[in-house]
Amino acid sequence: MAPLKFDKLLCGPSLDLFTKDFPHGNVWEVEHVAKGPKLELNNSVLLSKAEKLSGVATVKHNVFNFDTELKLNSAGVHSFDVFGHSPFCPKLKVGSRYTHDGAKNKHSLLVTSEHVSDLVSSRAEVSPLALSYNVFSLFHFGPAKNCTVGAEVVGKKLEKINFTLGTSYKRVLEGNTFLFALRLAGSCDQLVEKVLGNAHVTNEGLKAPTSLSVAFDHSVKEGTTALSFGGLWHLTPLDHPLGSFLKAKCDNNARVSVAYGQKLNGTVGLVFGVDFDAKKLASEPDLKYGLKLNLTS
Repeated sequence: MAPLKFDKLLCGPSLDLFTKDFPHGNVWEVEHVAKGPKLELNNSVLLSKAEKLSGVATVKHNVFNFDTELKLNSAGVHSFDVFGHSPFCPKLKVGSRYTHDGAKNKHSLLVTSEHVSDLVSSRAEVSPLALSYNVFSLFHFGPAKNCTVGAEVVGKKLEKINFTLGTSYKRVLEGNTFLFALRLAGSCDQLVEKVLGNAHVTNEGLKAPTSLSVAFDHSVKEGTTALSFGGLWHLTPLDHPLGSFLKAKCDNNARVSVAYGQKLNGTVGLVFGVDFDAKKLASEPDLKYGLKLNLTS
């Protein structure tokens, strides 16, 4: 089960635009997903840039008030999750994850609780064996709960504690959805180490929506700032049986990534992506490319 993430709850659409559906990180990848009322199977195989073949098989099953997930990795890292919903507090989810690393002969255990409501989204995660923890809470307020503010604390053995303060604001105006987010990341050694921001807009009034996003990452200690710009253009309506999209991103170092996705039918879809350094195209081409095949049944 995908856990709640502090950053994703604050500025998920912007983060997804910069990270999802860019397959150039691998030579190729094939993912197959089969979903039923209570059972879901997910299998993926990929060839990395280091020409290493790897695969992951995931089985998700719902039994009464419990969600279970078994994940088997070709690298020998296997995990089993169990999460339950309390009948007395349906918005609270409590569970655990056991992970075994066969190659290193290591075991780990995570105990997790999540609570999601109109006013609060929170998650507490503790690893008793590693003595580490991750806790965050986000509070939603405003007329449409479109303002969010919260904090995240991450630590291990009480030696070093990292924290992040974040806020976001969402507004719908004339068919456009605007999202602005700001995060301050620091630790006990330095109160503010990084300042991160995102601005995102989606034109949802169109049959084929368009999204644009800007992100910056400023390092206070080094005095440097990284800027990224991205866009997502749906070339067909979202409900089109043969949907297609084009997305691109670039940063202030002239690193450019472009991806094109196309559904071939109700079962097969593909995404092709390229990544290159625009400053070296003429002299020393630094080109990466990859292909991902999506299969559903």
